Amino acid sequence: MHEYNSGYDDGYYAGKNASRSEKQIADATKATFSLAGYITIILLGILTTCVIFSGSLMVAHLFLKAIGMYRNSGTWEYILWLLGLGYLVTCLLFYIKGIMIIGKVNGNWWWIPLFLLCLFVICIMPTLVFQSMLEYWLGPSKRTGEGGIKFYIVFSWVIAILIGFFIYQRYKLTQDYGWFIAKWAYQLGIKTAKSISNQDTNT
Repeated sequence: MHEYNSGYDDGYYAGKNASRSEKQIADATKATFSLAGYITIILLGILTTCVIFSGSLMVAHLFLKAIGMYRNSGTWEYILWLLGLGYLVTCLLFYIKGIMIIGKVNGNWWWIPLFLLCLFVICIMPTLVFQSMLEYWLGPSKRTGEGGIKFYIVFSWVIAILIGFFIYQRYKLTQDYGWFIAKWAYQLGIKTAKSISNQDTNT
């Protein structure tokens, strides 16, 4: 009888421990998937932000490359310079946009060149760069001429144009709108344009 009870207890506790282990494994798996989900969301957020700011970052990169910062600085130092200068370029674009909006409202013709300048930096330049990158990734190997997908040029242009349209929608170039991080520059552009308009009216 004692042996039966001992075997019963052993089986009971073994089953209980197995259930506990299964629960721990399930919890660990759930936590792993949750962490992977959070990391994926963060990476997508960073990627989307880089795409939206791509025009400013490209201008910043070209400037840093022109003055030799690209070669003469470390990786993290260059990234900090790139982000800082990219922010200033973004603020400059919103400053120009503020001037442009007032010119558009007042019916001045010069708002159009300002619009085209902003459009080129914000939308057209990134679209062309993304198209070139996509064509390289989707097309055949430059060395062997093999691989790639059919109609890769068409796909690269379609995807790049969609990305460009996505970026354009975020800036709302023809609307009275400024991002929070560049609101001060946008408002300064509006004040500058109004000041110039008042001077022209007084003269």
